[in-house]
Amino acid sequence: MPDFDLVIRHGTVATASDVFASDIGISGGKVVALGQQLGAGTREIDATGKLVLPGGIDSHVHIEEPRGGPMVNADSFASGTASAAVGGTTTVIGFARQERGGSMAQGVAEHHARAAGSRIDYSFHMIFTDPRPEILAEEIPGWSPRAPQLQDLPHLRRRPHHRWRGAAGDGRRPAARRAGLHPCRAS
Repeated sequence: MPDFDLVIRHGTVATASDVFASDIGISGGKVVALGQQLGAGTREIDATGKLVLPGGIDSHVHIEEPRGGPMVNADSFASGTASAAVGGTTTVIGFARQERGGSMAQGVAEHHARAAGSRIDYSFHMIFTDPRPEILAEEIPGWSPRAPQLQDLPHLRRRPHHRWRGAAGDGRRPAARRAGLHPCRAS
């Protein structure tokens, strides 16, 4: 019986801290062993003369993200993550959106459903569109209206891309203030 699901043999492994000759043992989709002359694998790949690199993480992707109205990003999770995998990316972090009037948990659940076709690992950033105090208190453990506000965090305040977008009358600024949040202003 094989020791591993997959063994990549005779590769040159490059990590964040070192480069060395090694076999790689993989079980259950995870690297579980590095070393010379590892046991047998159900499947084996000869990587002689090749670099074996850890997968990349793309921390800012817009895959199958609703854009309001009938518009959706062009890539589905199946097509976008297949393209990422071909390029060596093994994890993407996209954006789950809380719909106005909805909960954050509902937004994440809906995006997980869209991500069912993903071919690689994924995670989400959360986009808050309705930061009501009751939603924040219920869905963010430890949230307090006394928590530091954006203007108390100078490293964020200096970054112009953190400005609230849209016209002043679009409802976001007053809604954020009612929720105890204070938007940054460009310096």
